[in-house]
Amino acid sequence: MGPSLELLNMGTPTRKELKARYSVRRKRDIVTVFAIALFLLLVFFQLFLTLVVPGLLKKRKAFEFHVAKLEMSVQIDSLRGGLSRVKPDSELHQGEVATVCGVTDQLAMYTRESLDELSLKQIFQLKRIFGQYEAVLRRWQEKPPRYYTIEEKIDMPTLVNGLKKEIEED
Repeated sequence: MGPSLELLNMGTPTRKELKARYSVRRKRDIVTVFAIALFLLLVFFQLFLTLVVPGLLKKRKAFEFHVAKLEMSVQIDSLRGGLSRVKPDSELHQGEVATVCGVTDQLAMYTRESLDELSLKQIFQLKRIFGQYEAVLRRWQEKPPRYYTIEEKIDMPTLVNGLKKEIEED
């Protein structure tokens, strides 16, 4: 069937007439309120994700960076304090301790001077290096201390007698 005579006689319908004829009338019930609230909540959550979360992540990364720097500073201070309390029993062991103290002092000076220019990766690398020196310190703090250098003594009379025998045999 063709268009109704009523529409042909009316001309162009107005917005009000179109709305009255074609829109669905809904009562305000709990489902409608819930759907609108859910839609608004979804929009708010999307805005939160796009506007607030990136800033929070930046702050978290900056916080992680500052915590790593502080932990490294505490690690350096405790390591240097522990090394200063080591009392080696021989000259050979004093040289070993002095070498490690010198290296850690140089690393500590480097980290203090360039702390603001270090990246998070470099800070973690330095923390790992200081951790290795802490392991050395723990060996030295054991009872009895375990040093890496071993002092060996040569029994001179036995060595001289052995050399004399070799010379006499030739």
